[in-house]
Amino acid sequence: MLDDSSFIQRLDPRLALPFKVGFTDSMQLVFLIAAAVLVLGFLVAVWTKEVPLRKVSGLEARAAEENAGSAPEATATMTAEQAASTAAVPAASTATEPADRFAPAPGASPYGVHGRVLDGTGAPVPQAVITLIDVNGRQLGRAVSGADGAYALSVTGPGTYVLIGAAGARQPQAVTVLVGEERVERDLALSGTVALTGAVRDAVDGQPLPGALLVATDVRGEAVSSGTSAADGAFELADLVPGGYTLVVNAPGHRPAALPVDVTPGAADVREIRLEPGARLHGGVSTATGRPLGDAKVTLLDSAGNVVGTTITGSDGAYGFTDLDGG
Repeated sequence: MLDDSSFIQRLDPRLALPFKVGFTDSMQLVFLIAAAVLVLGFLVAVWTKEVPLRKVSGLEARAAEENAGSAPEATATMTAEQAASTAAVPAASTATEPADRFAPAPGASPYGVHGRVLDGTGAPVPQAVITLIDVNGRQLGRAVSGADGAYALSVTGPGTYVLIGAAGARQPQAVTVLVGEERVERDLALSGTVALTGAVRDAVDGQPLPGALLVATDVRGEAVSSGTSAADGAFELADLVPGGYTLVVNAPGHRPAALPVDVTPGAADVREIRLEPGARLHGGVSTATGRPLGDAKVTLLDSAGNVVGTTITGSDGAYGFTDLDGG
């Protein structure tokens, strides 16, 4: 009877009635209790006061409470000290020590990074942008250096962070800093831009080549600076950060050249670039009767049978190949 209640359907209705009434009464009691629990839970949820979410971390909240608790005592102490100092020393000779410009503001996190941004010669770099990120790449703070190159950034607690400094066309710097129980001092060095100077000349007679195009590309192959040579062959590519580059030089009637160059601060080396003159081959195509043959395809092969160039003759049958190697 406990495992299978289907026998109730086969009983006489008079015998089955007590079973059906018992099942119905028990189910009603269960649903009534469940409804009462739901109503009670709804009332508790409505009457419970909402707890606002925390807007600062636990470390920041604790630091703020400690600073707030010690503020009255510090104020009273300083007031007494100032009063005693004023009574003992004449007003004309009173002097105060300058405040620490890197000290955290009241209520701020006691952890942080401070320092100065300098150039290659040790001079301060103002208006440099300093960004602090965590090891996951999330930005935690941003500051701009002052006229003396000083900066200061706060963090929520000890840990490993990445400090990035950038200023205009200067070479940026990224360093890893480990913040402990005390504020960390770290200076950044941003190298300034330098110029690449030299002259372009003919490799045969040494004559200057004016109008030569010069392009400097970085290690990724991107063009970072370009210019043309002057009448005396001199050139200057400015706004280059120290490092290695590939210099590509091309002049009319000469073979192009590509050479590696290293740009270093303070270097006064003048690079002389010599381009080999390109050989030229020209002529005309005509019929057997001597009539110029236009739109004729002329192909130039080397001694190994490789195609060096292809051109089409003009209306006068003339053709030409330039910038060829000798051979």
